[in-house]
Amino acid sequence: GHGAPIDAPQRYIRAVIHHRRARERAILNRLAAGEQTISNIVDEIYVNLNSRLRYGAEMTVYAHLIDLVERNKATHDGFLALDGFYRLHTE
Repeated sequence: GHGAPIDAPQRYIRAVIHHRRARERAILNRLAAGEQTISNIVDEIYVNLNSRLRYGAEMTVYAHLIDLVERNKATHDGFLALDGFYRLHTE
């Protein structure tokens, strides 16, 4: 691994889960607001993002979207891709 030792692993894991759920909610909110691209979602949820971190932010949103599509919470237009178009799954 990398980084310092984790002294309180249960608390650390709870914090990671909380952060990921918050990021998922932010992405779902952006889809509900009409954002359809990863680039636009990143622009809205990563305010004042250092440009060197943009690709990482895009990959994080992309990973969340893959998961959301697999769980039928989001859908895509034809293919899962960084430059694809996404929307909330409605039914």
